[in-house]
Amino acid sequence: MPESICLKSVSQFCIARIGEDENQNKDSLNFSENLMRFALSDGVSGASYSREWAELLTNGFIENSFLEKDFEIKSWITPLQLAWYENIPWKRLEDPTIHTEGVAEKARKGGSATFLGGLFEIFEEKLILKVWALGDTNLFIVRDGENITSFPLITSEEFGIDPDMFFSLPRNVESSQDSISHVGELKFLKVEIQKDDVVICSSDSISKWYVDSLDNPSILPWIELDNVTNIDEFRDFVTDKVQCKNMKNDDSTLLVMRF
Repeated sequence: MPESICLKSVSQFCIARIGEDENQNKDSLNFSENLMRFALSDGVSGASYSREWAELLTNGFIENSFLEKDFEIKSWITPLQLAWYENIPWKRLEDPTIHTEGVAEKARKGGSATFLGGLFEIFEEKLILKVWALGDTNLFIVRDGENITSFPLITSEEFGIDPDMFFSLPRNVESSQDSISHVGELKFLKVEIQKDDVVICSSDSISKWYVDSLDNPSILPWIELDNVTNIDEFRDFVTDKVQCKNMKNDDSTLLVMRF
C-alpha cells in the first residue's frame, strides 16, 4: 500500500435474524487481509440451499476475483454452480422416509443470493478500490465525518422485496429460452481510498437503515456501526434496531475497514 495509507483495523460480524439459530443464517462474509479482497452475499430465504450458494459466491470471489469492469461472468460462475449441484444430497432429498414430497423438486429450482465483492489495488501510488455488486448488499465510504459514497443503492425506495441476484442453477427466460445465471445488472465502482477513510459493507437490513438515517441529521449511522467492537455488541445493536422498528428482522452482516 502507499506509505501514507494502511489498513488500520477490520471488524466483521454475521448473525442470524433475532430469535433464530445461527445455522439458519443464510448470509456469508469473507475477508482476506493477505489478498485485500472481501465479499458478502445474502442467500434468499425462500430458495433451497441458498446459504451454501452464498458461501460459494464469497469464497469464489476471494479465490478468483474479477479484475476489470467487463469480464465473462459465465466462466466465473459456472464452476461455482457445478460445485453447488454436486454438494446437494439429492438421494436423501428424494427419499420419502427422510423428506416430505416436494423437497427435492424445490431444490431443483436452485438457490439464489445477492452479491458484493471488492478488492484493493495500488496504482500510481494510489490505493484503488474496485467493487462489483448485484442486489441490495451495500457499500458505504465515510470521509472526514461524511458519507461520500453509497453503492450500489442510494435511496430507500431502491430496497425492495425482489433484489437482483445470482442463481445456483441457470434458468431459462421464457420469452427467448436463453439460459441466464443472474437477474439484474452487475454494477461496478472504482474509487480512490484516502487516509482515514472508513469503508463499510452491510447486508440489506442494515444498509436500508443506514440510507434512511442519512436523511436524519441527528443520526450518524457510520458512528454507530464503527462503535461496534464485538459480536455481542453487534447482536445488541441489531436487536435494538429491530425492536424499535428501525430495521427489519433479518440475517445481518457487517464489515468495517478503517484506513
